[in-house]
Amino acid sequence: MRTLVSLLFLSLLVGTLFGQPSLSQAPPPPLKAGDQARDFIVHDLSGKAFKLSALLKNKSAVLWFSNMCQGCQSQIPLFEKLSKEYAKKDIRFVGISVLGKDRKTVEDIVARYKVTYPYMIDPDGAATKLFAGEYVEGTCPLKSIYVIKKGGEVLFARHLPGTSEKELVAQIESALK
Repeated sequence: MRTLVSLLFLSLLVGTLFGQPSLSQAPPPPLKAGDQARDFIVHDLSGKAFKLSALLKNKSAVLWFSNMCQGCQSQIPLFEKLSKEYAKKDIRFVGISVLGKDRKTVEDIVARYKVTYPYMIDPDGAATKLFAGEYVEGTCPLKSIYVIKKGGEVLFARHLPGTSEKELVAQIESALK
C-alpha cells in the first residue's frame, strides 16, 4: 500500500514538473441554469473583440457554441430568424465557433447562410471550456446553447440541435421578464 501511494505521488510530481496537467488545472464544471455566466473575450471574423460581461450589462444574450456540422448548419436559419425577431427586445444572439483556428470553414458557412448575427472565433477553446467544462476542437459541446439574462444569470443550457423552436422561444421570453 505504501508503495502504491509513493508511486501515485511520484507520478503527480513528475507530471507537474514536465508540463502534464495537474488535478488543480481541471476545467470548471459545465454551466447550468441558475449559474452565473463566466466572462470571456473572443474576436469576431473581422478581429473585433467581444466581451460577454460588456454585453450583459445592458442586454440578455443567447450564445451558441457550434462546430458547423450538418446538424448545426440546419439550425442557422432558426438562429438567424430569432436574432432578428429579438433584436429590438434587447436580446443579442452570438455564434461561437469551436473549430479552433479554422476560420475558412466558419467564413464560408457564414457567407453561404448570409448570417447577420455576430460570429466569434474561439481559437484555443477558452470560452468553450468556461461554459461547457471541456473543449475538444471540432466537436460540439454537450451543452451548446445558453440563454443568459441581463446581469449574467444562465436561464437555460442545452444542446442545439436537440432543442425545439418552441422550447427555445419560451426560454428566450423568460429572459425578458
